[in-house]
Amino acid sequence: MKKAILFDLWNTLAKKNQSSSKILKEQFQINCDNYLEEYEKAIQTKKWNNPYEMAESYLNYFNISNTDENREFFVKTLLEGIKNAQPYEGTKKLLKELKKEYKIGLLSNTNNYEVLKEEWDMNNLFDTIIYSWQTGTLKPEKKSFDMACQDLEVKTEECMFIDDMEKNVKFANKYGLKGIRYIDIETLKKDIKKE
Repeated sequence: MKKAILFDLWNTLAKKNQSSSKILKEQFQINCDNYLEEYEKAIQTKKWNNPYEMAESYLNYFNISNTDENREFFVKTLLEGIKNAQPYEGTKKLLKELKKEYKIGLLSNTNNYEVLKEEWDMNNLFDTIIYSWQTGTLKPEKKSFDMACQDLEVKTEECMFIDDMEKNVKFANKYGLKGIRYIDIETLKKDIKKE
């Protein structure tokens, strides 16, 4: 029996108005097979004192010239992505409904600027919130899922995991959780009911 549901944040519960990682990749002409994984390693495993510090880490990680212009482009892109970010329509209502029956957790690979916004008034709906910048651990590492289940006080087999990325869903299944790929909110409701 499932007792908890663990959610990814971006492209699952909420969306940004742009793909900052993609814009940066194109701007700096980065040719990298596992770009998204490397992007996450570059900026999502520690807390940054300011966006410029994060920009330097990104530029250095990908061997890009660490100029004022490049740092400014990175910061502008990051902040524009966050500015108009919003939860998907119906997300808050769904979380409230699910909370009546399940413990609810958030497990997100993200930096300390791209997090749940206070004005969304959703933080209180989660029994645990785990960001990669707090733990230094990125999905799909087993440790991420283990920490979340431990916080929720459930066994992995008692937990569903919802994410838009197929790779993370596959690893969640491998670790004993019930992974569900997020497509849209209506499909998600049906997928949860099946469990």
